[in-house]
Amino acid sequence: MSKYYYIATRLPDGKRGQGVYTLEEKNAVTFDPDVEVLFITDFTAKSKDEAREIAIDVWNMDAETVNADGEHLSWGEVYILGNSLEQLARRFGLLREFRENGIL
Repeated sequence: MSKYYYIATRLPDGKRGQGVYTLEEKNAVTFDPDVEVLFITDFTAKSKDEAREIAIDVWNMDAETVNADGEHLSWGEVYILGNSLEQLARRFGLLREFRENGIL
């Protein structure tokens, strides 16, 4: 499976943006001088606490946040986010906790 990155940004018009990107797309977004990166994760954590922080940060992004095309996350992006968070939960034995808290 390819590695994906979840990135939340502030777009030039002041709106918040978000998306799920491959490495090449991530580089294009993060090096764009007109875009302010607010949050980025590659879903890697070294502890349960870091895993919880990543999950909380991803799901606390404003529901009105849109992707780079000005649209809400696509179903494909939602699937990748969910799958990446599930893998993170499995790695640290947090599946039950993530499900109970509505993360998964």
